[in-house]
Amino acid sequence: HILDELDILLSNGDLAQLISMTDHFSFLISLLNSRDLNISSATCLVLGSMWQNNQQIQLIAIERKILTSLVDLLVNYKEVHFITNSLLFATSTLLRGLPYGLGMHYFTHYGLAELFTKIMSCNRDQYKTVLKVLRLTEYLLEEFKDENDLQLELKRRAMHKAIHTSEYCTILREILSMLEHEIIKFYYQLCSAV
Repeated sequence: HILDELDILLSNGDLAQLISMTDHFSFLISLLNSRDLNISSATCLVLGSMWQNNQQIQLIAIERKILTSLVDLLVNYKEVHFITNSLLFATSTLLRGLPYGLGMHYFTHYGLAELFTKIMSCNRDQYKTVLKVLRLTEYLLEEFKDENDLQLELKRRAMHKAIHTSEYCTILREILSMLEHEIIKFYYQLCSAV
C-alpha cells in the first residue's frame, strides 16, 4: 500500500517539510475525505507522521484548516473504531507542541471536550481509543504548566471549564468503574484457575 510507504518516508522532517509546500500536500489532504475509510485512515497516519514533532508543518496544517477536517471526520465516524483511532492520532500529533498554548486554544475553540466525551461514550469498551483521548487532554493541560504566563493560564482555565461543563468527567468515571469491574472479574478468574 503506497500510503504505508509514504508514512515511513514522510516521518523524515526535511522530506515532510518539502512535501508540505507542494501540491502533493493538498492531494494528501484531499484523501482524508475518501469514501474508502481504509484510505482515510492510512492518510491520517501519513499526515500525523508528517507533522509529528515538526512545528513548521503543524502550523502549515493549522493554516490550511486541516483541524477542521479532522474534527468533522471525528464527528461523523466516532463509532468506527479503526478510523477514530487514526483520526485521534492525527489530531493529537497536530495539537501537541504547538507554540503559545495553541493546542489548548484549539481544544476549546473546536469543542473537543464535548466531542471527546461523545467518542468515549461510543467507545467505552475500546480502551485504546479512550486512552488516546485521555493522553491528548492531559498533555495539553500539562504542556506549559510550569511557565508563568497569564495568556497560557487563561487558555488552560478555558480548557478546564470546557471539560467540566461537558459530560467528559462523568463518562470517564463510568468507564473507569467499568474497567475496575473488568479487572476484578479477571483477577477472580485468574485466581480461581490456579
